[in-house]
Amino acid sequence: MSEVALKILQVSPAYYPAICIGGPIFSTLALSKSLVASGHALTTLTTPLGLNQQDTAEVELGRSVQITRGHAIVYQPYSGYAHFTWSPPTLRWLRQHAKEFDLLILHGVWNFPLLAAAWICQRQSIPYVLYPHGTLYRDTVTLRSGLKKRIMLALFVRRMLRRAARVVFTTSDEAQKVQAFLGLKLSASIVPNIVDHSEFESLPTRGSLRRELGIPADSSVLLHLGRIATKKGLNTTLDVLARLRVAGRKVSLLIVGGDEGGLQAQLELQAQRLGIEAHVYFTGLLGRQQTLQALVDSDVFILPSLSENFGMAVVEAMLASVPVVISDHVGLAPDVASAAAGVVVPLSGGAAAFTDAVGKLLDMDEYRRELGAAGRYFAIANYSNSAVSGRVESLLKDAVMEARHALR
Repeated sequence: MSEVALKILQVSPAYYPAICIGGPIFSTLALSKSLVASGHALTTLTTPLGLNQQDTAEVELGRSVQITRGHAIVYQPYSGYAHFTWSPPTLRWLRQHAKEFDLLILHGVWNFPLLAAAWICQRQSIPYVLYPHGTLYRDTVTLRSGLKKRIMLALFVRRMLRRAARVVFTTSDEAQKVQAFLGLKLSASIVPNIVDHSEFESLPTRGSLRRELGIPADSSVLLHLGRIATKKGLNTTLDVLARLRVAGRKVSLLIVGGDEGGLQAQLELQAQRLGIEAHVYFTGLLGRQQTLQALVDSDVFILPSLSENFGMAVVEAMLASVPVVISDHVGLAPDVASAAAGVVVPLSGGAAAFTDAVGKLLDMDEYRRELGAAGRYFAIANYSNSAVSGRVESLLKDAVMEARHALR
C-alpha cells in the first residue's frame, strides 16, 4: 500500500478491452491495476475508440462506472478522425472535475483528450505526468500525418511536454532519441512498462492452434505478435521465411494481430512473389487465451522492427519462454542483449542477418530452450509489478510534492 493515497485521473483516448490499439492498452491496464493495488483512488477518462461493436453497445457515455474497487471509468463520445478523437464532452468534463484530483496521468500526445487535459492542468495548476508510449520518435512523427503533427508539435505539444511534472519514457533509448529529436530537455523519468505475468503461470498445452490452422506437425513456427504495421518490419520477416525455406528448412510463419491500413494485402502479395504463401498464416486479432496459445505453439518470436519504444509483445514472448530475435531498434534491445536474454540483430544487417540468427536457434534445441528460460527470468525480474511499482510510486509522489511546493 502507498504511504500517501492519491486521487488520480488517468486520461487515455482508448482503454481496455480495446486491444486492437496494441501494446499501450495492456501497459495502461497493468499500470491501472498497480495504482489501485497501491491504494490510490483511480478514475479513467476515455472514449470508445477501439472497442468492438458489442463492447461499444454496453458503454454508458458520460457516466462514471465503478469497474473495480478503487477504479471508476468514464467514457465520453468522440467524432471525426479516430486518431485525433475529437471530443468536446471530454473537455467539458475536465473543466468541471479535473480539480478534484491530485494528479493526472496522460497516455499519449496527439489526441484531443490529452491536449485538452494538459491545457486544463496548466490553467488550474494541477500536476500531470505524461506517458508518450513511443509516439514522439522522429520516425513516428514523420511516418503518418507528418505535416499535421509538426504543426501540432510547434503550437501545442512542446508546451505540453515542458509543463509536465514528469515525462515518462519506458527505455533509455526512447528518452535519449526523443529529447534529441525535439531539442528539449524535459523533466524525464525512465520507468519500464508493467507486464502482468500472472496469466503466464499456467499456459495451455502446445498444439491446438497448429492443428486448427493446419500447420504441419514437423514444421518450426516463427511468430509475429502485434499490429500488422509498416514499422514492425514484416516485409523483412517474410524475406527471412523465404530464405529459410530455400535452405531446405521446414518453417512456417504465424502472424497474429490486426491489420493497419490494409498492409496485410501487400504482405500477402509479397508472400506470393516469394513462393511462401502456403506457409504464412494470418490469424487476425485473437482473444487473450488464443494469443497465449499462439505463443505456446511457436518456436521463435521475431521482430525486425524499425521503431519500438518498448516492446510489450517481446516481453510476453519471454514470459512464455519463447526465444526472441529482435532488431536493435526495439527500445528494450540494449537490456536484452546485456542480459543475454534474447538475440539482438542490427537492423542494418537486413534479412540475411535475421535469417542467420533464426537459423541458429532452429538448429540448436538446447540453446533455444536456454534462451527461452533466460528471457522469462529477465522479464519477471525487470517488468513485473513487483519490479516496477515502487518506481511508479516514487515518481508520482515526487511529482505531487514538487507541485505542492511550487504553489506555496
